[in-house]
Amino acid sequence: MLNALAFLPEDLDHSEDMSHGWAVLQACVPAGHWQVVRTAEPGRWLAEHAESLRAQDGPLLVIYNPMLTVCRDLVATLHDALRDSRAPCVIPADRSGVGSPAALYYATLRGLERDAAGLRARPPFAYDGRPVHLALFADAGSAVQAAGAPALPTGSLIVPGALVHDHSAYYAGERPEVLALLPERIGRFLDVGGGEGKFAASVRQAKGCEAHVAELNPAVAARAADRVDRVWAGDIFGQAEMPRFDCITALDMVEHVDNPEALIACLGNLLNEDGRLVVSLPNLGHWSVVGDLLEGYWDYIAVGIACRTHRRFFSRSTMEDLFSRAGWIIERCESTLHPAPPGWVERLAALGKDLALNVDAASLETYAYLVVARRQ
Repeated sequence: MLNALAFLPEDLDHSEDMSHGWAVLQACVPAGHWQVVRTAEPGRWLAEHAESLRAQDGPLLVIYNPMLTVCRDLVATLHDALRDSRAPCVIPADRSGVGSPAALYYATLRGLERDAAGLRARPPFAYDGRPVHLALFADAGSAVQAAGAPALPTGSLIVPGALVHDHSAYYAGERPEVLALLPERIGRFLDVGGGEGKFAASVRQAKGCEAHVAELNPAVAARAADRVDRVWAGDIFGQAEMPRFDCITALDMVEHVDNPEALIACLGNLLNEDGRLVVSLPNLGHWSVVGDLLEGYWDYIAVGIACRTHRRFFSRSTMEDLFSRAGWIIERCESTLHPAPPGWVERLAALGKDLALNVDAASLETYAYLVVARRQ
């Protein structure tokens, strides 16, 4: 019987995205007994509860970081590797490496599973010191460690075919690709949905401007306070007496609201007369989504184009319609690329020609659109 122990951050419940990801992860674990602990120090908790843990029979799955996207057969793959290798512990692979060079193309859950399937023939390799998101131990005694960061017993292995995606840095994006799109001179700047404020802090440093963050999640907003000049916690629609800004960014957040037109109008009212709005919108026409749909899949996940809390979805044409209807002029539109596997787009374009379809190859490799707009 498999037992499972999960360590959750205190503020997980503040995010619908992260809560959904955690629920999906739980559904993937056919554990006989679950124990969920809210603590920032899993190593210390393990040491303090060593005696009771050692009394448990069977393998123990320890989840140190619940902010993961995982394959649906993750636990079965890890269990098979644990049995076959007789290692004291096995952990999944991630973008840190899969043992030898390999291209990972995934951008959806089904894509993650396709990449993992392509790695199944690779043998497990020695643990290389990377951060441990979750680990399957042969027995609970092997999981008991001294206080501090998770440490693995000698002989632990990484399983390439058990692939996970870590999105624990979801609120900490620095978005360097956006800096080049901002106006040369900015006196006051606002990042809406700005998370922990790392991007706004980089703008303040690069432009020498006053930087503000608006963030719905109160726990995340609190972490931004030391990085920027002002944090506006809560719904942007409910903020009173906000000043005007020379530039406002809304990066991958417009799609999270029920009424994008109303949001853009609200932000327009916060801009100075010659201000600029910079928006990033995920592209529903990306090859990863098209591929999933061709296989009959549409899986909501915690982050990405198929994010659980996306209320609206956009292609380039619907993005352009959104700004046109709202009375904005798009000055610049850049594509954030996430290329398909070699030959994939070309073969789909050839198939489209046979079916009299005008396949937009550029859209297929565009993960998101970065738009700079001004009011008419």
